Amino acid sequence: MDVLLVGDEPPGGLTAAARRIENLPWLPGPLSGRDFQSLLSLRLAEAGIEPFNDGIRDVRRDGACFVVTAGRFGEISCRALILACGTEPAACSLPGLAEATLSGRIHRDIRSLPESLAGERVIVVGGGEAAADSALGAQDRGGRVAMFVRKDRLTVRPGLAEELGRSAVEFGFGYEPRLVSASAGGLAMEMMSASGLRRVEGGHLLLCLGRRPRLDLYWKLGRGVRPGRIDTVIPGLFLAGDILRERDRYIEPAMDDGMLAGSEAGRHLMRRRIS
Repeated sequence: MDVLLVGDEPPGGLTAAARRIENLPWLPGPLSGRDFQSLLSLRLAEAGIEPFNDGIRDVRRDGACFVVTAGRFGEISCRALILACGTEPAACSLPGLAEATLSGRIHRDIRSLPESLAGERVIVVGGGEAAADSALGAQDRGGRVAMFVRKDRLTVRPGLAEELGRSAVEFGFGYEPRLVSASAGGLAMEMMSASGLRRVEGGHLLLCLGRRPRLDLYWKLGRGVRPGRIDTVIPGLFLAGDILRERDRYIEPAMDDGMLAGSEAGRHLMRRRIS
């Protein structure tokens, strides 16, 4: 098959934000998310598949084909289409966020954080796995990290909680962000808790407040039917990874989905005797 891989992120997507990946039995040992991403790129090169970095603006059906409109490459026609679009940050209505985002000091995951933080204050809001991993990752880069959790406890696996407990990350529980503002010199937040309002200042803010599947391209084709299977009611359209899951979004099942989607796409083409 003639395979084209187009995406607006490098291969692996959000895996690059992971501080350590260690639960895949076929890996030789723990890897950083970036090293894992490099491994994926190497496997693609070995298979002779060149990934094209481009944003997808539109997708439509044209008879038995699909036409994908990319930002720079224009229209691309294909007989089988696999959507593996990953996730995007969940909507956040925090007052002042839109204006403060222009400062470059607001981040929804660690990938946009500077490589060297050199003692800068980093505020992390969130209490789940992504927030905990991001807090430790920011500390690895030299940041002084304060983590504010909206609930009264962390919701992370025990090993990660123990690592956080041994770290220099500061914690605050029961805080709800109320306002954010930013300037050239840094940013400030107002955090509300049962004991009152607290002002917190720092150099960078990581908002780890959940993610949701990226469904925009699917809805252009999906006729209002929520995705739930690798094969869809639309002949030639297949789904893989986070687009299928509201929860339990892990690397290994996403890769399994990809292999199954690729196999199903191949069978679809063979049934139609398309080379």
